[in-house]
Amino acid sequence: MKDNLVSRLKEEKIEAVYDLMRDFAPIAGEILLMQRDRVKNMGNESSSKGNKNPVGTYLTFLDGLIQEAFLCRLYQVNSSARIRVNKTPYQEKIKGDTSTRTNPEDTELGKLFEGNNPGVCAVYQTSLDGVKQYTEGGMDFSTGYGISTIDTPSFVFTHSVVYFPAKHFMYAISDLGYKSFMITLKTKLPEDIPDGIDRLWDLEKKLQDAEEHVKSAKEELASEENRYNTGGYDGEPHPLDYIHIASGNLDDAEKEKKEIEESRHYLRDSFVKKIASLRSDIDFVEIGSEARRGLQSNNRYFTESMLLFSLIN
Repeated sequence: MKDNLVSRLKEEKIEAVYDLMRDFAPIAGEILLMQRDRVKNMGNESSSKGNKNPVGTYLTFLDGLIQEAFLCRLYQVNSSARIRVNKTPYQEKIKGDTSTRTNPEDTELGKLFEGNNPGVCAVYQTSLDGVKQYTEGGMDFSTGYGISTIDTPSFVFTHSVVYFPAKHFMYAISDLGYKSFMITLKTKLPEDIPDGIDRLWDLEKKLQDAEEHVKSAKEELASEENRYNTGGYDGEPHPLDYIHIASGNLDDAEKEKKEIEESRHYLRDSFVKKIASLRSDIDFVEIGSEARRGLQSNNRYFTESMLLFSLIN
C-alpha cells in the first residue's frame, strides 16, 4: 500500500513537470522570436564595424534568462527534482569540466535544487537548440525539455517536449506515445519584454567593463607595491602616495562593480519572475500521434538521438 502511494505521488510529480514543460515551451519560443531581429542586427553591426561578434555572448545571456524563468516555475511544481541544463555565464565553470551541461547549483535559483537526487526525476532543458538556424533566419531551431527517472540512464527520457517557434510546431513524448501539434499561442507577451531584456543586456556589458576595471586596478596596485618593495621609488619624495592612489582606484572600481551587480540582480530577479508568471493560452491541432515502439524495457525510455531521428524523418 505504501509503495503504491509513493509510486502514485512520484507519477503525479512527473506529470506536473510534463505539464509545465508543455506550458512553458511556447512562452520561451515566443521570447526567442521577439529577440531574433535584435540578434540579427547585432551581428550585422559588429561585422560592419569589424568588431568581435557579440552574438554568441548575447545568446548565452538570453539562454540564461529563459533558463532561470523555467527553474523558477519548476521549483513551484517539483522542488525535489534534479536539474540538468545548459551552462550559462552565471554558472561558475567547474575546473577541468569540459561538458556542455551541468547542475547549475552555484546560481541563486540552482541552489534551491542543491543536493537533490534523481529519485523522483531529473529535469533537462535547452533554451535554444539550433543556433545557426536561429541567427541565419531559418526555421529549424527549437527549445527543448526532458525528464528522466532513477529507472533510466541520464539523457534517456521518459517524457520530452520540443517546440519549434518559427513553425509553431510541438513534439511531445510521454508514456502514452508520441504526439505532434500545430500551436497557436493566444497569450500576448508584455510589450516591454524586449526593453527589459535590452536593459539587462546593457547592465551585463557594464558589469563586464567594471570587472575589467577591477582587474586593471589590481594589476596597477600590485605593480606599485612591487616597485616600492624593490626600491623603484628611490629619490621620490613621497613614494607611498603612488600606492595610495592605486589603492583608491581599486576601491572606486570595486564600488562601481558592486553597484552594477546590485542593479543587475534586482532587475534580473524581477524580470525572471515576470517571465515565470506567464502562462500559455493556446489553440492546438494534433497532426500526428504514434504509440511508442522499439524502446527498451517497459516502453519508458526515449533518448535524444532517437528524438532527433524521429524529427528528421
